[in-house]
Formats: sequence, structure tokens, C-alpha cells
Amino acid sequence: MCTVTYIPTSKGFCLTSNRDERNTRMLAKRPAEYNINGTKLMYPKDANASGTWIAVKENGSTVCLLNGAFEAHTPQPPYRRSRGLVVLDIASQNNMTDAFQNADLYRVEPFTMIIAEQHTLYECRWDGSQKFVMQLNENQPHIWSSSTLYPLATRLKRKQWFEVWQAALPEPTVTDILNFHVQTGDGDIQNDLVMNRSDEVFTVSVTSVLAEGTTINMQYFDLKENDITNTAFGQNIQSS
Repeated sequence: MCTVTYIPTSKGFCLTSNRDERNTRMLAKRPAEYNINGTKLMYPKDANASGTWIAVKENGSTVCLLNGAFEAHTPQPPYRRSRGLVVLDIASQNNMTDAFQNADLYRVEPFTMIIAEQHTLYECRWDGSQKFVMQLNENQPHIWSSSTLYPLATRLKRKQWFEVWQAALPEPTVTDILNFHVQTGDGDIQNDLVMNRSDEVFTVSVTSVLAEGTTINMQYFDLKENDITNTAFGQNIQSS
């Protein structure tokens, strides 16, 4: 939940997330369908808190989480609710942007949430005391990097990588997007898109949602196990 890209397609969008985590966290469960507050969602499940960092509805509406708001913050645990459970709270509502606006985030750690629904794209931030909502152009590509791991200079460098790649591949396939998330960098393993900081914090997976009309697919690349799971509502196909 630390590097996210949004790529518009001719029929919808592709939203992809690299999850960077500490080595103390348990291995996440692969994407599956769950019923949350009467709403069917598909998402990989965090094994520690049972939340998630990315979830999609049957209609393609998707929410994705990054740690931190605008800049790195000093954690002040204990927190009242896990950010991953907040994702499920919001994803299970009819209008996810309104749900964010109305959510009780008291004593929830700062985060950034990307919400793509009904031909709209929103960037929602919670800095620990105030909410910020910005509507973005859903017809343009975007990239975000977590403020808790990447200072501004690194975030800007990653944006440059993204812009160069996008210029070379204006209509990328899902495979192209996955390759960008796995292969991009300049040899600095601490800040490449697949990162590793002394085996204490590293990229554990890449999750990509393709939402195009009635085609809703989630591709999950487990970097620890080195395999890919493709999941659609009603079916689950795994390939190595």
C-alpha cells in the first residue's frame, strides 16, 4: 500500500498497488470474495488485522490505501481502528467518497485513499486531524507514493519514471503495468518500486484491479511466493 498507479483505459481503468510492509507482518491471504455490510467485495486480506489495502465491488468501484497523508508523521499508537478496516467500511458503502467524508476517523492513523467509482476519481487524505478531498481527472494517469516511506524528492523521481514510461507506452496492457510496478527503478533498492530496506521493510506484493464495464479482474502477484493469482467475481484462477 505504498506505491499506487491509476491508468485510464478505453473502457474503464486499471488501479495497481505495491504493498511495502515490515517483515513482522504475516503473509496476506490471496484475493477472495467477502460480504461486508451487505456488499460483495473482492480483496486480499491482511492476516494481522483482517482488513485490506485495496478492494473492488462488482460494479468496478475501487478503493486503495496508502500509508500517510502529505508528509511523514510520528506514529502515536494505540489507534482506535486499523486503516485496513476503514477501507472495508468505506468500500462497502454506496458512495465511497461520501462515506469517507462522513467517516469517524478519530484516533485513526493518517492515510491517503484513492477512490475510483462511476467515472470519477478522488484523492482523499486524512492527516490525523482533518480530511482533504480532491477530485482528479479520471482520463489522465496518476501515481502516488507513500509519504511515510518516500520523501518528496523520491516521490518526484518516481513520478518522472512514471511519466517516461507512460510516454513510451500510452496504451499499456495489464502486463505492461505489472512490469512497470516490478521492474522500475535506478538500482537503488531502497527506493525502487520493488524496494527492500535491510530486509526489515520490503515490497511483498503487487495487486492490480482492471475495471472495464462488466469485466472486473484482480491480479495478485505474491513476491514472496513468486506466483500470480487472477481473481474475478465468481471464479479464481491461479497460475505460477
